[in-house]
Amino acid sequence: MRFASRLLDWLENVAAVLAGILLVGSFATVILEVVSRQFFDRSFEWVVEMNENILIWATLLGAAWVLRDGGHVRVDLLETFMSGAVRRVGDVLIALVGVAVSLVLVWFGVMTTLDSFETGRVTLTSARLPEAWIILVIPVGGALLALEFLRQGYRAAVGERSSLEGGDVAL
Repeated sequence: MRFASRLLDWLENVAAVLAGILLVGSFATVILEVVSRQFFDRSFEWVVEMNENILIWATLLGAAWVLRDGGHVRVDLLETFMSGAVRRVGDVLIALVGVAVSLVLVWFGVMTTLDSFETGRVTLTSARLPEAWIILVIPVGGALLALEFLRQGYRAAVGERSSLEGGDVAL
């Protein structure tokens, strides 16, 4: 179990670094676009589309890492009135719902990506990018998220502290 947990940490870290690199690239291209438009009266058609896709990729690649580190936002009004055992059951239930939703993302992401690869669909924008490469991140990010929710649920079930339990921003 410890090896699997470390492997998941490593995969989430790699995905988060990738998300960070994509976001830095996004910032750079937006700055390039603004400077180019302002000083050279030239615009790059691909900047907006690329940044739309980067937002999808960065969100899905970073989601599991954010969950692991308790960086998600949640409303914990009811939790303040719950005993430890009831809170733990709630954390397990939240994790199970998270796993279910993540697996739905994985399933539909895989089906849509495979269909897109088979049909050779491209985006309906000027760049005409292969759609499959854009949506491939949905099952990948969903799988990482499902695995992290599984880990969180296991930790809550055995009584270990998990990021579902605390360390996050409470409203």
